[in-house]
Amino acid sequence: MTGCLDPDVAGVRQPAHRRLSTLSAPGRRIIAKAIRDKLKVAVDRGHVGDAAEYIYSLGKLGPDPENKKLLLDLLRPHHHRELVAHAALALDGKLGREDTAKLEAALALLAPTPATPVDPEFPDPDNRIPLYLAYLIAQNRRRSSEDDPGIRDKPMPFTVVVSPR
Repeated sequence: MTGCLDPDVAGVRQPAHRRLSTLSAPGRRIIAKAIRDKLKVAVDRGHVGDAAEYIYSLGKLGPDPENKKLLLDLLRPHHHRELVAHAALALDGKLGREDTAKLEAALALLAPTPATPVDPEFPDPDNRIPLYLAYLIAQNRRRSSEDDPGIRDKPMPFTVVVSPR
């Protein structure tokens, strides 16, 4: 697990993350509990970089109800936007139909904001958070509609204009 925080991305961190996905079900449960505990401490202490790597690690462990609950809890505007972004990416493919409303509520709270001035505490100059959440909502609706053809996509509650830099 400590390899997941190593500064050597290619030599240590990536192989450590790959090893996480090869663990047995009991191994994944044990390591997930340890990572969740470390993630909570990192978030409480404001260690954004470590917390982001723990979130990424949880995403590599596959679907888990406790992981999903913690990651959904991170989709709040009072968290550093880097953590919100990582949590959104880690949740992809791990959500159920019942989670769409939670994502929509998070999106309403994290709606696009002007890129300037950039908030130094919660930076998101490219407004990627709403894009990630909109993607999750669309993917979740699509996956849900595969089981229930009565579900149709609804328009997103905002538009995003991306300007090339």
